[in-house]
Amino acid sequence: MSMINQANLSAQSLFALVNEVHDYYFDIDMVKWEPQHNKFQLFVGPKRKGSHAEKELIAGGVDSVAFEDDDKIGTYVLTDIVVHEASKEVIFEATGLTIRIRIGPGWYIEVATLREGGDP
Repeated sequence: MSMINQANLSAQSLFALVNEVHDYYFDIDMVKWEPQHNKFQLFVGPKRKGSHAEKELIAGGVDSVAFEDDDKIGTYVLTDIVVHEASKEVIFEATGLTIRIRIGPGWYIEVATLREGGDP
């Protein structure tokens, strides 16, 4: 499991985290945003069809989430994660989709492997 936060954010730690989920697929309908817990979840996997729930990308300390879904195709490929600490924003990029999350104190992003065959 990879994890980044304000204390350990570096180019190397961000690269390691992105490398775990780069080019993984996800369904926009499976994105979870729990404002009462300041938690954002994205379930991803290597297959375009079927269950995408092989890994869970979790962001905590999230104040808000905004979607820029130009293509509205439903299934996307995660291409990058960009952290802008100065503007308190994390951007999850996919072809035709951008997810912007505003981060607050105590923010973190981690990748967890789900149990085999597990669904969110």
